[in-house]
Amino acid sequence: MPRVKKETHLFYEQGDDEIQIRSWDKDLNAAVRKLKEKHPDTAWIRGNDDDEPGFLWAAVKLTNFLFYPIPPRTEKSKRAQSQNGKRHTENLKHQKNEE
Repeated sequence: MPRVKKETHLFYEQGDDEIQIRSWDKDLNAAVRKLKEKHPDTAWIRGNDDDEPGFLWAAVKLTNFLFYPIPPRTEKSKRAQSQNGKRHTENLKHQKNEE
């Protein structure tokens, strides 16, 4: 009998603010656990002793998941991104004036 393929499944309910993850992927599982460790309010991990080793069932807030878990943006990074955007806008205005 062929062995069942172990897949990663991501679920999102429209209007919900989290992505449900059922994963066998070691890298994804490690990233979610690391995110949970650093920022406990961004991820939820189901702890069940009946699950097989290497399997992770979790939920990650949408703002912290972009096909890979990311930590929440700090105020410092938000300000830096805003400044970069303002500089870029000035660049575009300058280019339009030359034409």
